[in-house]
Amino acid sequence: MSFETVKLNDGSKDATEYVKQALETGFSHLDTGSVAAKIIKETGLAKSTGVRNFTLEQLQKLVKTDKIILVVNQIDIHPYNYAERKALLAYSAAQGIITEPSPPLPPDKHYAPSRISPIMKQLGGPVDTPVQAILKWVQQKGVAIVMCVPVAGDEQA
Repeated sequence: MSFETVKLNDGSKDATEYVKQALETGFSHLDTGSVAAKIIKETGLAKSTGVRNFTLEQLQKLVKTDKIILVVNQIDIHPYNYAERKALLAYSAAQGIITEPSPPLPPDKHYAPSRISPIMKQLGGPVDTPVQAILKWVQQKGVAIVMCVPVAGDEQA
């Protein structure tokens, strides 16, 4: 299973051939723009799809109208925004949609001892660092944790 990035095109051309080539090369996950995603759906090149930062209302509309199976919604989720995301998590779980955190950890300002201590106590298990506490909390909410580790020489490292 390949997780490399392929730029299909700028959206001004038909992306079908690019997608076919990527699939023939062995790619099983493609990150596409909305134009390419529409073409992929219409031609039947995809079996499932994922979205990013969809609200509850957007997911409900997509589930009702889309012919392709939605498998993942990548959202910003952590203890400090859980209340506003709770209904979205429940709906996603009921529909079999995996929720993935993006980013998997909140900004550093949330790690202040005064903010993180209550969460660490609430977890009731061995957590030694604020990062461990946040990740364990996210996991307990049924959210899939995916961590990316930069590789030396990577432009984003």
